[in-house]
Amino acid sequence: MKSVHVALVCRDKLWSASAKLKGACDDDVVAICRAAAGIKTHVVLQGRPLCQFGTNKTTASWKCVDNSADIGTSKTMDPSSYSQLAAHVYQYVARYGSVKVPDARLALAPGQPRLTGAGWLDAIEVRNEPNGYWAGAEAFMTPVEQAALLSACFDGHEGTVGIEPAVVGARQADPSVLVSMGGLSGATQVALDNVAVMRLWFQANRKDRRFAADVLNFHFYCNDDQTSKGASPEECDLEGVVKNLTRWRDLNEPSLQVWLSEFGYDTSPLSPNLAKAYGVFSAEDVQGMWLIRSYLYMAMARIDRAEMFMLADSHDNGGQKFMTSGLTSAKTSNYEPKKSWYFVSTMLGLLRNTRFAGEVQPGSSGDARDHAAGGDGTAGDGAGVRIARFSRDGARASGGAATVFAVWLGSKTGASRSVTIDVSGFTAAATRDAVLVELSGNSTNGAQSLLSITAAGKVTVVASEMPAFVLLGEGLAPQQPSGPVPPVDPPVAAACADLPIGLHCTGTGTYNGSFIIVSQLLGIVCQFASRLLCVISTCCSG
Repeated sequence: MKSVHVALVCRDKLWSASAKLKGACDDDVVAICRAAAGIKTHVVLQGRPLCQFGTNKTTASWKCVDNSADIGTSKTMDPSSYSQLAAHVYQYVARYGSVKVPDARLALAPGQPRLTGAGWLDAIEVRNEPNGYWAGAEAFMTPVEQAALLSACFDGHEGTVGIEPAVVGARQADPSVLVSMGGLSGATQVALDNVAVMRLWFQANRKDRRFAADVLNFHFYCNDDQTSKGASPEECDLEGVVKNLTRWRDLNEPSLQVWLSEFGYDTSPLSPNLAKAYGVFSAEDVQGMWLIRSYLYMAMARIDRAEMFMLADSHDNGGQKFMTSGLTSAKTSNYEPKKSWYFVSTMLGLLRNTRFAGEVQPGSSGDARDHAAGGDGTAGDGAGVRIARFSRDGARASGGAATVFAVWLGSKTGASRSVTIDVSGFTAAATRDAVLVELSGNSTNGAQSLLSITAAGKVTVVASEMPAFVLLGEGLAPQQPSGPVPPVDPPVAAACADLPIGLHCTGTGTYNGSFIIVSQLLGIVCQFASRLLCVISTCCSG
């Protein structure tokens, strides 16, 4: 069974299956169909629930205090001010989590089916970019306000808030559902300082002194200010940024996961987040190869989960940022897969059930970081040959390549160079076979060819800015290309035969439909690099 992590962001969260508003998600439909397909889902509660605060989209983005009159007062720093949203979180987790709660604890809309413990929900994220300034002072949340909100939604601030404290907070409904802090806009030291202040608040205001979440969550786009064009992951030092996040976690909150739940690039030349074409590479090429390199850097940093933004374009050739950041085209062109769809699909297929095992220096069988090899000789210039080694996790699956090497250059000049990899230390000489996999814009398993292994146990490949993969194992043979795939839409499970299909959201507004899907469906983008170094774990198996 596959367990693809799909971050479904419904901007208008509706707690009634009987009423539907433009742009609102009927979550029961989502739950039934995702569960029937074996898909686990990470949901983001974008703002204030409509059933509690009404349908005004301006006030829906405000701080989720019970009384809007409290905005601008010290009450926004009190967990008890968020009891209504925290009670809504309890109901959501009770319905879609795995634990069946007593029926008397369910608070449902008239006519809504009585359901609990559906087993669909993997994680719940409370708000989106709460540190964002663009929605005004009524929406912007300081680190202290974020901490108070999160403590209420995590476990009812240790079961102390609300009229009925037993039905407040995610933990009291299902302790197995991961609770994520709202993904912060930015992942630099400024964002970590935000987290550090939240941590101080938890230590001072909770008896258990724990960080009231399972996940530290960040968003990061590689450009200066989202008004210029996109930068390569090396130009923005993505590797350093994410390693700083995991380093802070390891030193301060080692039990927590770290997610980067938004990153990516647009393909429209009008977008400020464009992966700009250069040399022989089109914008689609650049988007795809920068995504792959981003994933590899995050695996090397041991990020627990990476979710690119987003599944599909919201507008074909749209000029605003994020309108063309999808792995497919927009609904109007039937979600036609872009090159990035094929690139990411190939990478995930190759790295399924593997673990990041270290970097390899060209020409050596040992593990060593080698930024400068083949570059200009300046250590850390980011333009040298990078080789990341992944090992098959025998506990999860057998067969396939025992070892996978990802090879690339971190430059942006169209460079390429011959690279020799010593593979003698990674598999028995008598059973070695090697296959080269080059990314292809019309094949979900790339273009594969047999590689020769010298008597000394070495292979030679051409490294370029488009990552390539070397598979090493017993009895390996090149596979025939697989693709192109038809326009993207999930297959209809039997349980969904009479329900709406596709992306399961109503409405045709500017930011409805496919725009609100953060991650890829059907195994394309999902959980990446677990704390145990498992790069592609259950999310891509089967």
